[in-house]
Amino acid sequence: MEEVKREELKKLVKEMLKEIIREEGLKVGDTTYIKNDVVHISAATPKVQLEGAETDGKNLSIRENAGAIELYDEAGGARIYNLYPKKTASATLTIPIGGGSVTGSITAADLGLSSIDYVVSLRVKREVPIVDDVYQVSYGLNAGLDAVGITVAAGTGTTLTVEAEAGGAP
Repeated sequence: MEEVKREELKKLVKEMLKEIIREEGLKVGDTTYIKNDVVHISAATPKVQLEGAETDGKNLSIRENAGAIELYDEAGGARIYNLYPKKTASATLTIPIGGGSVTGSITAADLGLSSIDYVVSLRVKREVPIVDDVYQVSYGLNAGLDAVGITVAAGTGTTLTVEAEAGGAP
């Protein structure tokens, strides 16, 4: 008789816990809770850690760090990928009369970043005079990851506005 009551009580408690968690969420400590549609973690560098148990499994985490989302290798202690907010800045380049090429740069500081990890896009806008012979637009990150170098050529003199969208460390 005692065993039956115990099993009924366990069943009742399980059902009540499921209902409470579904309706109110599960609070873990002072800064973490789980609800039906959200996992909330509040900490200096909150993370969700994924440790693969398969043969080639990795110990990775997704974490917020100073306003950026990072994919992090916990075992190696290294950032693998950044999902920083992208920033945009522009520079004005003037092709001399008679044509030629010019090189300019947009720095990490111009973008409001401490370093640049990747360039998302580069746009060239023709200004005055508007010419149709703009060519050989090339760009790349410098070795220090603190500037995007841009080279543009045109057959005739003109002014161009070059806009770079990039991501990097805040």
